Amino acid sequence: MRWWQSALARVGVRTATGRDALLAALVIGLGLINLVLFVDVAGTAGVIDEPPSGPVTLAVALILLEGAPLALRRRTPILTFTLTMLAIPIWYLQPEPLTNLGLGQAIAAYSLGAYRSRRIVLTAGGITIGLLALLVLLAPPPGYDHAQPELSTSSLEVFLSLGLLAVVLPGLLGAYVQTRRAYTAELIDRADRLAREREERARRAVIDERARIARELHDEAAHHLSSIVVQAGAAERIVEDDPEAAREALRFIRTQGKGTLDSMRQLIGVLRIDRDADVRRPQPTLTRLPSLLEEARAAGTDVTWTQDGQPRPLPLTVDLAAYRTIQEGINNARRHAPGAAVHVRLHYLDDQVDVEVVNPPPPEPADAPEVLPSPDDRADGGYGLVGLRERAEFVGGRASAGPTNDGGWQLRVSLPTPDRSDEPTVPPPGAPTA
Repeated sequence: MRWWQSALARVGVRTATGRDALLAALVIGLGLINLVLFVDVAGTAGVIDEPPSGPVTLAVALILLEGAPLALRRRTPILTFTLTMLAIPIWYLQPEPLTNLGLGQAIAAYSLGAYRSRRIVLTAGGITIGLLALLVLLAPPPGYDHAQPELSTSSLEVFLSLGLLAVVLPGLLGAYVQTRRAYTAELIDRADRLAREREERARRAVIDERARIARELHDEAAHHLSSIVVQAGAAERIVEDDPEAAREALRFIRTQGKGTLDSMRQLIGVLRIDRDADVRRPQPTLTRLPSLLEEARAAGTDVTWTQDGQPRPLPLTVDLAAYRTIQEGINNARRHAPGAAVHVRLHYLDDQVDVEVVNPPPPEPADAPEVLPSPDDRADGGYGLVGLRERAEFVGGRASAGPTNDGGWQLRVSLPTPDRSDEPTVPPPGAPTA
């Protein structure tokens, strides 16, 4: 966010529409101030005693026509440009106008160049310049004195000031800003694409190297197992005739078995594609839920949670699926609804546990707080909804996700909790703190 956007946000103007409305009010205010000063100075100099109400009313109407359309300059720049330009012929055909034009037209021309295609900008600019040229050819400029032309503003000066300064230059500047913005976006997209390609090449190199190491470890483990089988057979034959040789064979089997076990552990570690630095770290369960929520809050996400029903120890697979559901729901809200609050609900029923993660629609960009990357955010989208459905189905549950009535998003997973005394269980997390 730019510094001036931050300053306006502090006084309550947070959206682009609000900033445009403020700009329109500023242009109208400057026009009214100019009108009051002109009437006051003209009255002091004795040029006019009391301006008639008709020209004053027309001057106020021109000021409104010049400034009010600017409130829609981003949404409808063509309409804004057309309405502000309508004020020029009305002003030009007055014998003695009480106000000046140009500021609103320049902003409208800039907006047209910044938010519409180059073809539309050139067409609108050409038509406007042509109409201005026709206008100055058919009628003298306002306040032109035929008796003293050297003291009056010439038609060429009016044409250049309105055409060049109020239309051409602002339109070209807007077109340049649009081109620059598109060029910058293209550079950012290209840099992101190159970064993803580098990461993909690095990932493939790691996978290829792991596959090569896995083949080597597999061959080594197969060799050890073959030796163990041979030595076990020899020990079986000589155990009664030569106990010492049998004990030597058993010592060899133990040594080879230990080496084979180490090789298999290394093989599993190589084949396991895990992004965690410590592959021996225990799988996260609901006991880590308060820590997960604190990490999300520290990264800028407003997270609350409630716990209903009677908490009880859950089977490890169910507990892990519930934790991953909450983790994916929070990360999904951070990615697709930045700045939106997230509510987590953990509901213990008699034979199942329900997990809900709900977030409202994202706020306006200016209203959204800055959200920092979270340690649990994953570049490839994490486990994803497909992975959560697989987890739920694996334990006999079901998962659903979809929009809410207010335009937000809801993730819901129901996980059965049968009595499995032979399966490890995990105690529930502590009392929730919203």
